[in-house]
Amino acid sequence: MNPAAAIDDFAVHTTTGSHVHIALRGELDLATAPIFETALDELDFSSIRSVALDLAPLAFIDVSGMRAILRLHESCLAHSVALSIRPGPRAVQRVFDLTYTRSFLPFV
Repeated sequence: MNPAAAIDDFAVHTTTGSHVHIALRGELDLATAPIFETALDELDFSSIRSVALDLAPLAFIDVSGMRAILRLHESCLAHSVALSIRPGPRAVQRVFDLTYTRSFLPFV
């Protein structure tokens, strides 16, 4: 897996192993969500114990980005992988508040 994938100001940084760390930087939107989804496709959930998703460096998220995060959540549930999400800045977290997804996503 490529540890870093980027387009313009967006980047996905991943560490692999049984404990995966994913950091998203920039804007997760219609143009960049496919990059994040490709990184998710490359994960072998059968060998992962936990995933830590870091949204702190993220500046913006739209519904496409939210859909990709929900997909990660569903994959973790399906494979009994522990997921933890580090919240993003206020503008990013507001999207989770407005869509009521913050109540069931595992923010820490």
